[in-house]
Amino acid sequence: MSDRRFPHIVLVPLYAAVLTVVLSGCAYHKKPPVASRGVLDCTGWNFDADGIIPLDGEWEFYWNRLLGPEDFRNAGLEQSRWYIPVPGVWSGMVIDNREIDCDGFATYRLRVLIGRIDGLLALKLQEVNTACTLWVNGRQILSNGRVGTSRDGYVPQNYPKSAVFRPEGGRLELIMQVANYDDVICGIIRSVRLGPERDMARSGNISLAFDLFLFGSLMIMGIYHFGIFAIRKSDRSALYFGSFCLIIAARLVFTSERFIESIFPCMPWGISLRVELFTLLASLFFALFIYALYKEEMSRTVLYIFAVSCAAFGIIVVSTPLYVSIRVLPVFQVIIVAMGLYGLYVLIRAVINRREGALIFIVGFIMIILTLVNDILHSRMIIQTAYLVPFGLFLFIFSQSFILSVRFSKSLTKVEEMTIKLGEYSDNLEDMVEQRTMELEAEKNKLALQNEIMEKELKLARKIQLQLMPQRYPSGAIYSLYRPMHLIGGDYYDFIKFRDAGKIGIFICDVSGHGVPAALVASMLKSILLQAGVKRDDPAELLMYLNGLLFGQTGDNFVTAFYCVINMKERSIVYSNAGHHPPYFLSGNEARMLDRGKSIPLGIVDNEELSWHSKTYRNHEEVLQRDGKIVLYTDGLVEAADTRDYSRFFGGAEMESAMLGMAALPHRDFVEGLFGRLVEFRGSQSFDDDVCIICVEV
Repeated sequence: MSDRRFPHIVLVPLYAAVLTVVLSGCAYHKKPPVASRGVLDCTGWNFDADGIIPLDGEWEFYWNRLLGPEDFRNAGLEQSRWYIPVPGVWSGMVIDNREIDCDGFATYRLRVLIGRIDGLLALKLQEVNTACTLWVNGRQILSNGRVGTSRDGYVPQNYPKSAVFRPEGGRLELIMQVANYDDVICGIIRSVRLGPERDMARSGNISLAFDLFLFGSLMIMGIYHFGIFAIRKSDRSALYFGSFCLIIAARLVFTSERFIESIFPCMPWGISLRVELFTLLASLFFALFIYALYKEEMSRTVLYIFAVSCAAFGIIVVSTPLYVSIRVLPVFQVIIVAMGLYGLYVLIRAVINRREGALIFIVGFIMIILTLVNDILHSRMIIQTAYLVPFGLFLFIFSQSFILSVRFSKSLTKVEEMTIKLGEYSDNLEDMVEQRTMELEAEKNKLALQNEIMEKELKLARKIQLQLMPQRYPSGAIYSLYRPMHLIGGDYYDFIKFRDAGKIGIFICDVSGHGVPAALVASMLKSILLQAGVKRDDPAELLMYLNGLLFGQTGDNFVTAFYCVINMKERSIVYSNAGHHPPYFLSGNEARMLDRGKSIPLGIVDNEELSWHSKTYRNHEEVLQRDGKIVLYTDGLVEAADTRDYSRFFGGAEMESAMLGMAALPHRDFVEGLFGRLVEFRGSQSFDDDVCIICVEV
């Protein structure tokens, strides 16, 4: 039973994740008003019909001042009043020409116009980092921790809390003192919610019920996988996955509605937060789970580095002050995301290699990555959605349990089928051998037909590749020869025409490797050269342009290239070299190389790193002697070995001697003669690499 037979099941987690994200941004059916300069007008909001409203917008902000209701009865606060968006952070605000940081204390104030309301209202603080006290209409209704003007007098705590009160008159005055000396995110970082007491209670109960449902489900699945490991200890994937489920279940009670507080109301916030941070190490068990399933696709070195990073973070969480762990957290989150992307790469390889269950696994894993990124961005206040990882993990774990059930079912079915087939084999062995022989013969014929088709396709590819090469010479002073090792090759050359008819650009390159991959990269170069425009006037600029486009796009291949612009009238040449064999210039009885400026081949490092190491491609210019020849070539010429003695190569003295002996011949005869000497030296017309030769008469 293959993965292809479960397309709808594969898509269920993805649909659910998308639906959850959409619904998380649609919590309010009616667009709520927004506070402006410390005043929120809610007189048009019907609390009975419209429900809960977020008190978002501009709140009054008094930095480094802890003000109570009595302080606002006195005048003179206008000079120290600022406005800050809620939800939001105060770090980075510029007050009195100075940018403030996270550590400190402040007072928030918001006046809410609500009209006449007969029933009870409730206020809910979702997340205020990391201690606060709230007054409504001069009466303190709740606090989280203890606010202080220094670390000594302050106790951190930011559990979600609600308070019920009866509104008096048609307005509310909210005054909130906030202090932070631990977290790197400071202030009112989630919406303060106001609404009828019954609606607020129902909303909290629904959220808590969902958390408890996920907690119970994850616990059951974790114990279930431990049971599987107890039965089959040779397969550690169940152990790793069960550990992962239990840790995530434990994390769930310390996040979202934090129902651990209802069980242990006196638990210090520091312990709760340390447990929450420590549960991030569940990512290590998930990485071990992937490795247990797909060892051939995953690197042990990468896994070891990630394990060391997790161990280091765990030690920091356990042994250092809490504010240190919080400041290290963003770095560890980046490491987790990087490991997640590597895990995605591993799963893609597993799908390509047709590993069992890999297709369903990768869809669920993508969902986890998306929800993980959502939670990190949500925790950093970059987006306003909700924490979705537990829900995503539940659906993913459910899909894994389904895969496990399918595997067990397939195993049982295979055992039954093998028992039946063994009986049939003993009774019909001779007939089966004859039938198998016929099948093998049919398969042989099929392979022969496929081979014939592939050969035809390669011949067509060779024809197309040869059409990519220049069909005409831009000058009568140029001649070229190209012999690929196979039907198609990785060498490529081209001639560039300019408005000045006396100028000619010559590009030659050699793609590492052979066959179809190298030919595809060579065809990419043809397309890039056609789009290079004025960059073709400057050899070094063209090579930098090619390197920028090729980096990261050639797989394991790289490209050596040489490009020059020759002025036939002035006999001058401007050239730049990217790791290619330098051309020869023949004049009289002298053969010398244009070997200045050789640099790193294309596609190995990006342009920024080339600049950093001062390895950028540079131009070099020469004026050539009259009646000479420029000979450009690829390494198939110089690295051709004698088939009778593989320690001898055509390059070097052998090649220079051959060129000088034919230097007086016309360019066509020179190129054909040089190739003939190569065949004679090698003792064969087959080569281990593509051969390309270009001759230009100056």
